[in-house]
Amino acid sequence: MNWRPRGEEDVVPPPVWYPQNLTLHFNKHAGNRATAEERACWQDVLGKNPVTKQDYERAAHDAYNKSWLAYAGQWYNAPDVRHYFVDGRLIVVITDEREDHFITCYHDHRHSGGRHLKGENKKKPLRQLKQEYWDLSTSYFARKN
Repeated sequence: MNWRPRGEEDVVPPPVWYPQNLTLHFNKHAGNRATAEERACWQDVLGKNPVTKQDYERAAHDAYNKSWLAYAGQWYNAPDVRHYFVDGRLIVVITDEREDHFITCYHDHRHSGGRHLKGENKKKPLRQLKQEYWDLSTSYFARKN
C-alpha cells in the first residue's frame, strides 16, 4: 500500500476517479439510481440535502485522507487486489492496488444490521466502532484457519 504518513506532504498523488466510474457509483449509492433509503443515508452522513456528485467525490477523498483503517483485500473470484480505507463516518473507499484510481465509495452498515440508522455515527464512539471492526476481522481469520 502507498502508506502516507499523516501531516507530511504526499510524494505519491492521491487517487482520482475515472469520470464515468464516478458518475456510475454516485448514481448507484447517492444519486438517481439509489433507493430513497440510500439517499437519506448519504444526506445524514454528509449533512447535505441533496448530496451532489461533487459532495460524493469530496467524501471519497476525505475518507481516503482521514482514514483510521486501511487494508488490502481480494475477493475469491477476482484477480485484482483492492485497497480499502475507512474513516470515522464509516465511509469506505476502495482503490486499485496502486492507489491510482477510486473504484467505489459507500457507507458501511455492517455494525447496524445492514441498514442505516439516522445519526448512527454520532451515537457510537469511534473506539467502539474500531473494536467492532477488529472483532469482525479476528472472527473472519479464526474461521479461515
